[in-house]
Amino acid sequence: MSLKNSSCSSVTGMAYAMLAGLPPVYGLYVSFVAPILYALFGRCPQASLGTFAVVSLLMAEPIERLCAETTESLGGNTTNTEFPIPVCYVPEDPSAGEYFDYRPVIAFTLSFLIGIVQTSIGVLMLGKLTCYLAPAMVDGFVTGAACHVLSSQVASLFGIKQAKKGDGVGSLFLVFYNLFKHIRQTNLITLAISGISILFLLVIKLFIEPQLQRCGHCKFPVPSELMLVAIGIVVSHFLELQNNHNVTIVGGIASGMPPISVPQWNLMPPMVTDAIIIGFTSTFLTISLVKLFAMKYKQDIDYNHELTSLGVISIIASFFSSIAPSSSVSRSMVLEGARVKTTLSGIPSGLLIIFVLLFLGPYFSVTPTCVLSAIIVVALKNIIAHLLHTPKLWRTYKRDFFLFMITFVVTLVLDVTIGLVVGVVACLLALTEQQRALTIILLDNLPGTELFLHGRAKLATGELHSTKFLYPLSRSIISCRLIGSLNFASSEQLESKITKVLKEHESRLSSLEDFKYPDQSTSLNPSNTVSAEPILETQKKHQQQQKRQNTADKRLSAAEEAYRRFSSNLDRIEMAQDKTEEFYLEVHDKKEYAPQRFLLIDISGMTDVDPAGALCLSTVHEQFYSIGVVLVYIGDLSQFRCLDTSKWERFPSLSLSYPTMYDGYLACQHALFESMVNLHRC
Repeated sequence: MSLKNSSCSSVTGMAYAMLAGLPPVYGLYVSFVAPILYALFGRCPQASLGTFAVVSLLMAEPIERLCAETTESLGGNTTNTEFPIPVCYVPEDPSAGEYFDYRPVIAFTLSFLIGIVQTSIGVLMLGKLTCYLAPAMVDGFVTGAACHVLSSQVASLFGIKQAKKGDGVGSLFLVFYNLFKHIRQTNLITLAISGISILFLLVIKLFIEPQLQRCGHCKFPVPSELMLVAIGIVVSHFLELQNNHNVTIVGGIASGMPPISVPQWNLMPPMVTDAIIIGFTSTFLTISLVKLFAMKYKQDIDYNHELTSLGVISIIASFFSSIAPSSSVSRSMVLEGARVKTTLSGIPSGLLIIFVLLFLGPYFSVTPTCVLSAIIVVALKNIIAHLLHTPKLWRTYKRDFFLFMITFVVTLVLDVTIGLVVGVVACLLALTEQQRALTIILLDNLPGTELFLHGRAKLATGELHSTKFLYPLSRSIISCRLIGSLNFASSEQLESKITKVLKEHESRLSSLEDFKYPDQSTSLNPSNTVSAEPILETQKKHQQQQKRQNTADKRLSAAEEAYRRFSSNLDRIEMAQDKTEEFYLEVHDKKEYAPQRFLLIDISGMTDVDPAGALCLSTVHEQFYSIGVVLVYIGDLSQFRCLDTSKWERFPSLSLSYPTMYDGYLACQHALFESMVNLHRC
């Protein structure tokens, strides 16, 4: 396990160090320091700290910018090397004319600032701020950043130095423009090595490794990256690829322990913004992985402690010539596959990296850079695969789809930093819109039950007689559910939403009044009234109709019995029970004897009510009561302290709220019958 993890860390460490614009040896330093420190401070056994492509890419921009500023201040003392980013040299001793590479100093200073940011997040317990970053937004940002990482490897894969990735808006497209512009300068040997390396890794990861794991011969991932680097070293050494075929190699790698480094305080002010952005990004990526393992293995982990530990590790690592570490999915999967139970597993991995630094470092100097670029390309395949999930996002949850696409497109087209900022803003706007959203849905009683469902049961009525009108209870008692937060942003929608529900209910019943069964005519009974029959739309209409008929013959609801008591001596009100227990009040004059309408509002889906929302609800309650629509609430109104219901209008014999929808429905039936009885006596 330690051999596999250390081999993966060392190879990807060198590749990602080059991605950040640093010599490859600094990737080995991170792979040595970070696991040992996490073994002391961390709490998640499966998390593996080290270099990560997205963090390295984010660090490359401020390193290049500070290099350019330093170069300009020194009169253009720069030189270009084989690395993706121009190297900046500053005078070590002006009198002697000696120069030293200034990029590592910038990187260590930036890592120190990143550690300060991460430690502050943990100490101030601000880890919950990461909850405002939607996973879809993070996936879009990481996918867009991965595309920038891939574009930064184009120059190394093709051997075209003019196709190096720059900085700023549109830099990704400029890479491919320069690539096609200088396509004739492609080093065919370099391109062949790149293609063979990518194919080699894909064959092992997609075919050989899964087959070995299914057969039980290999319970941990095959160290394909280490195998590829070893083959590349041997081929490069014996064929002398650099001298004979102009293939770019890594170059000299210093052997020995990492030197002590001290951050430069004068470099910190220009990099504060970069440190905050990179710190939050690295924090979210690492904590997301820790949460995944914590839920999977039921671990009790203090996330603020993890954030503090990550910051302390970054601060200490900056004094040992290391850049800010982050958790990597590929390395963590190696630890999970080995079923590690303690964070101390990072110590053997770090010790093996020390062995590489002390004895094997010089051998890596002849490694072709295109081999390391191929490793980066294949390592990003799972991140790029996030694009394949977008059709599912579109079908299941469009908000996440738009968050993903907006962040991805902005990151891809403009810049990584701009993409991250736009993604965060998009998340906040999505949350704001979600808080403002207020939904009211109609509910129908499922015949024969106490359930009220959305869009399940519908009424169908026959033709109406010219002198009489039928009032089903479904026309007079309306059930709905309120979903959302009633606050200052959403309260203005309440009245229009309720009005829309009432109109929708009326239009639904109106459309059903003209419904006729196929090949079935409407007939009049001896009392010269029309018989109407409600139906439940199903695929097997005749079978379920017979079943409903048998059920209706055996049951009499409490509402029917109550109505029969009130209407025993009435001569103008007749009750008709259909085969699914719907009741109709027959009145000779619709306008004069129209019964009261009741709107049952289920508030179980209402999450919050602020003072503005309470005032709006009170106003709406009074307005609808004045026009004959009584609002009855299903749920506990007392849970919202802003609501003062003492002065609200109440319908006689009705409470303002009921515990269940069925209780409220029966109470409204009883009140409706009483109102009809009183109307007749008057």
